[in-house]
Formats: sequence, structure tokens, C-alpha cells
Amino acid sequence: MRFCTAPTTAATAATAETTETITLPNITTENDDDEDDEEDYGHDHDGKKKNNNKYKYTYHRHEKLTSTLQSESNLKKLLPTSPCRFLLSKGKDGRKTQLSKDTVTVVQHNNDSESSSDDRIMIKYPKSGSTYKIRKEYLLPIIQEDNQIIVSPETDIYRKLCWIHTIQDYDYFIEIGCDFGFTSGNVICKNKLGIDKSKTSIDVAQSNYPTDQFLEIDVLEITVQEMEDILIQYQLLQQQDNNEDEDENDDDENENDHGSRLVVAIDINGNRELNAVIQCLDRVLKCWKPNLVIVKSRSLYSKLIDMGY
Repeated sequence: MRFCTAPTTAATAATAETTETITLPNITTENDDDEDDEEDYGHDHDGKKKNNNKYKYTYHRHEKLTSTLQSESNLKKLLPTSPCRFLLSKGKDGRKTQLSKDTVTVVQHNNDSESSSDDRIMIKYPKSGSTYKIRKEYLLPIIQEDNQIIVSPETDIYRKLCWIHTIQDYDYFIEIGCDFGFTSGNVICKNKLGIDKSKTSIDVAQSNYPTDQFLEIDVLEITVQEMEDILIQYQLLQQQDNNEDEDENDDDENENDHGSRLVVAIDINGNRELNAVIQCLDRVLKCWKPNLVIVKSRSLYSKLIDMGY
């Protein structure tokens, strides 16, 4: 995982006539200045002052993060409680494409030489307790670190990331730019919401997935309070850490505790390009403070490449 160690800006053209400098919001830096956010975003829903240092985010290109998660070194470090998904069946090209609906965990070998020489890995179904060996290349660990942003340039990859990295029994999921609901409708989680500013899209999405929740709204045109109220109205508030001052102890506890997370996906298409994506991302990070954000944007993906990610 690559952390940016200095504020990074990039010149991007919103139109052929105008050029503006855009800074990635809430990027991890060595010298964080939180005072700018205090006025509008400085308190939780219960009125307590927020620690904005906790809400700096790390950006990833999707293929680099996936490679890291599937690496041999990471597989060896997976805890017995670390949730994973895996590929089930082969598609027309002979490659496995279908994702498991249930999450599984890894059964680690006590004999390191045995596990490292084998191209298969033992998985366990938590509910039944049954075990099965699959090829390591088919195992898809779910990212566990908080405050992460994954960026993909293509819709099919974006959808797969959403389906993989949302845990069915614990997570809340919101998609901004849900269109006809094909991404959010196939996410399996505790509770979810699809948002789109198009009435036509919302009507089609509701018809496609009648039991799901959808909201017709433009998140860039509503107030901060209205943004925060969405989490309350649709029951999407993730569990908050009650021991914020005990960071060291929390790190140990979080390794073995599945608290609820908020996963936000952003796919705002059209001609708005990078500046609109950044505005939407900035508002989401400040108002909702999700644990994980998955973004479909060719322009943002290209910008990460330019930045050396």
C-alpha cells in the first residue's frame, strides 16, 4: 500500500477553455492540517468533536491492491477471522468468473513448508465449519484496513470490487450513480442504498430490484446536514469505536472483531470527468467518513498513474 507523503495536485482540464488545479481529498500526508474541516464537519451525530486525523485516506489502483491481497506473503498473514471470497465456476473462456456469495476464512498450516509448497489453500465455511482446498489464485481476501479508496477505470472491474469487498453480515453499502441498480442490486450486505439523480434510472432500478432501497437525489446539490441525514434515514450508520483514545488496544481488538463498516461506491458517468468525481468524493469522505470507497473513474485512475501509484 503506497502512502503519499506530500500534498499532491494535478492540473486537469474541465473543458477545452478552462484548466483548474485539483487536489485529491483527504489524502494521507505527513503534515495533516485539520482546522479547515472543523466548521462544517467537526462533530459526530451525537455532538462529540471528531478526530479528523483518523479520516485520511489511502488511494489504490485496483490491480495493485488485488495483487497485494493475493500475494503469498499476505495469504500467510491472514487471521482465522479474516473474511475472503473465492471464484466458483468457469466461464466460457475456461476461467473461473463467478464469485462465492458466502465469505470464508483460511485455515493456516502449522507447517510453513507444507503451505508454501502447495498451490492450494484450505478454506473454511464459518457457518457449517466444513473445509475445502482451492487454488490460491482463486482466493480473494477482503480488504480489512479502514480509510481506503480503490479506483478502477472500467465498470466490470468496479462491480466485482464492490461485490468482493462488502461483507454480507456486517457491512452497509451505498452506491452513488447506481443507474439501473445492477451493481448495488447484487451486493450482499446488512443494508444498502442506491442513489442516482435521474428519476428514470431510479424507476428502472426499483423495478429491477423491488426489495432494495433507492433514492433520487444529486449529492452535490444537497446540504451537509441532508447528506448526514441519509445515513440515519436509511439505517446506514456504521458502529463507532467507543474507545478512541485507546488506539493501540483498538488495533489488536479490530483484528478479531467484525464491526459494521460503511462501503461507498461512486460511479458518476457523463462528461463531468475528474473535477466532479473529486467533488463527490470529497463530500462523501467528509460527511459520511466511510471505511472503504470504491470509485469507477478513468480520469481518476489516470491521475493515480501520473502520481506514481
